[in-house]
Amino acid sequence: NYSAKSTTISVTVNRGSLSCPTTATAAYTYNGGQRSLSAAACPSGSTRDVATITRTAAGTSYSTCTANSGYKFSGTCRAGALTINAAAATFSCSNKTYNGSAQTGCTCSGCTITGGTNSATNVGGPWTVTASANTNYTLSTTSRTWKIVKANNPITFSLSTYDNWWKVSYSCKWGTATASGGSNALQIVYQDSAYWVKSPQSTVMSPGQQYSVGITCPATSNYNGEGVTVKCRALTQIQTQQWLTATNASCFEA
Repeated sequence: NYSAKSTTISVTVNRGSLSCPTTATAAYTYNGGQRSLSAAACPSGSTRDVATITRTAAGTSYSTCTANSGYKFSGTCRAGALTINAAAATFSCSNKTYNGSAQTGCTCSGCTITGGTNSATNVGGPWTVTASANTNYTLSTTSRTWKIVKANNPITFSLSTYDNWWKVSYSCKWGTATASGGSNALQIVYQDSAYWVKSPQSTVMSPGQQYSVGITCPATSNYNGEGVTVKCRALTQIQTQQWLTATNASCFEA
């Protein structure tokens, strides 16, 4: 009374959708040490590859939730993200004052000097120095300049008496001092590599009367010129042919 028939039935089982947890995040600046981060828990039906993220170098490491068979995430599910930012390198240059020795103009921390003139002895510049950041560092500028400037050429002097004369001894750091006189109230003579101050034998000096002499050290390619003025004056009446002494005259730097 019946005839047999066959029918094909298709059954589709959709994968269950999973909700990704809020990603745990942390960001640090590179310091050479290891950093760590605990990742968020993944939902049931998924597997977390890393529970604790660790990282030392600059960059980002992740912990990821992967759906098990029969489940799915709408996209990549990150349980954690640990970021190490590159540290700022220090590249600095400074001008130097001539000192007669080789000097270095620039230094690098977290970077490497790659070119240019970074050592010099004599006055000159500006010189350009270049640098590049080391791994795990970033550099705000890759080129800086520096120079060597002239040093002062200071004058040293001493005052003393010698045979009733005032002896004014001078020296320059570099070169030979020269003198230029002012009034004729006192005389300056150069003898035995020093300047000597005496009263002219034909002059009567009144108290307070003074003589000025300028002493100059020369300028060179590495030194600035320097100059001082020294004044010698009578403290008491100095008669004709009377020499200066420690009690009747005085010399000082003006």
